[in-house]
Amino acid sequence: MWPTTHNVNNVFLISPNRHLGMTPSAKAAALREDLAAEDGVLVAFSGGVDSAVVAALAHDALGDRAIACTAKSETLPAAELDDAKRVADEIGIRHELVEFSELDNPDFVDNDGDRCYHCRTMRLGKMYETAHELGIGTVCDGTNASTSVRATGQDCRPSTNCRFARRC
Repeated sequence: MWPTTHNVNNVFLISPNRHLGMTPSAKAAALREDLAAEDGVLVAFSGGVDSAVVAALAHDALGDRAIACTAKSETLPAAELDDAKRVADEIGIRHELVEFSELDNPDFVDNDGDRCYHCRTMRLGKMYETAHELGIGTVCDGTNASTSVRATGQDCRPSTNCRFARRC
């Protein structure tokens, strides 16, 4: 269930249609421009390439009004958390951690075909809560649109099923 009590306005999604035919530099400039129009953003941040690019662009556009946020749970290896901290430091972006237990969710524990959806829902839910607490109205993530639909054809991106979603 999405945290409908929180007033998070936007989840930025780079629309393949809007950016079709643009060079990578032009795409980056367009996203930077979109982000600069926001009062602040919280970036769902794993420290991987996709979220690092979004975090770097957000930091370029907003400076201290951009925050990277990593979800820490028992399924996150310590080395990956260390990498996320290092990458955030290299970008120069403020880095927050949200902690939760995926094992508290019976849907995740069932380990069915939707476990990734349940995990991402929990992670983004905690990030929405953090954004709300920090007075930030926009949450971004680096989900790659071309690889986000599982082999079953189901959309495992919670952000696209969220009432806050806005396509850029």
